[in-house]
Amino acid sequence: MCNHLRVAREFGLVRERNKNYFLTDIGDKYVSSSDSGIFIDKLSQNQIEILKQYISKDPFYSSSVFGIYSIVESAFILSRNYYPIDLSFLRKMFQIISGKVNEWRATRSLSTATYTYLNFAIDLELLGKIGEKVVITPAGFKFILMLQLHKSIEMIESLSMDQFRKEQ
Repeated sequence: MCNHLRVAREFGLVRERNKNYFLTDIGDKYVSSSDSGIFIDKLSQNQIEILKQYISKDPFYSSSVFGIYSIVESAFILSRNYYPIDLSFLRKMFQIISGKVNEWRATRSLSTATYTYLNFAIDLELLGKIGEKVVITPAGFKFILMLQLHKSIEMIESLSMDQFRKEQ
């Protein structure tokens, strides 16, 4: 149960106040989108969409959200040269993209982190795994391209605002 609350908090589904947990607006939406109305291991299609939209709006919201974004981005970058992607290549690229080169030095910690976030991405239907190979799903391609588009737009808007301030 503690692990579920931590994950729910990482995804902005719940907030803690005075040792009590409350559903956020997105948490209400997530729970009402469940096929059975309770937390279960298999996500409904609506829940998957809610989480993907949430991640794409703010990939830096929490370490879990950033981890999912990073594993998909790592697969996308590697897919330019290798496809399907070898899991060993994905581990190394994920370590670099997520900025955890110094934290995940031990093979076991890197493997555990990769396994965890890869499974999140698989549950969200962004990536798939066949043996020791990883593939990007069509939803995963759309997801990462939309994130890159949002990043580019924000960067352009930021540069435009900087230029506007200089002209004032």
